Amino acid sequence: WLETLQSSSIRYQEECTYQLAYVRYSQGRYREALQGFEAVSQNEKYADRAACYMAEIALLQQQWTQARQQADSYLSRQAEGEEATEMWRIQASAAYHLSDYPVARQSFGRYLTQTQRAPRRDAHYMMGLASYDCGVYTDAINLLNKVTTEADDLLTQNAYLHLGLSYLQTGDKNKARMAFEQAANM
Repeated sequence: WLETLQSSSIRYQEECTYQLAYVRYSQGRYREALQGFEAVSQNEKYADRAACYMAEIALLQQQWTQARQQADSYLSRQAEGEEATEMWRIQASAAYHLSDYPVARQSFGRYLTQTQRAPRRDAHYMMGLASYDCGVYTDAINLLNKVTTEADDLLTQNAYLHLGLSYLQTGDKNKARMAFEQAANM
């Protein structure tokens, strides 16, 4: 239906292009979604959302450098608002995967303080690991503890492992042992 309207109505062409791109993004058809988002990226109405989706697609396709560049570019123009909050998360995730842990910590911090929704678990997890890699073990402990309370999955198990390592670094051998036991029992 949207495709028919898109091809037959100049008035609704860009709206349909954006909506089709979103549908394709939701379906995991990223190449097609990217084409649609690029097509509307110069339209003031869709530019910010399209930029977010294009950066998210790069992140989902593990194109860390591209995702970071897109987020950096966006955030240099606009650092506040709903789209900017998501761009902080994208920038942080890309920086984390590129082993730029100080930037990952800073950007995750911006994301966590700006988000109006419940923060994503993987944001706490990656910021916790980035804190560990930066030697900020108390921050790592606080962040990784948030990951362990929501589910019994591989993310939780790995969080417990790094909690144990963080506790060892702070000299708390008893809590380290308990965290390692939790990881081993999963």
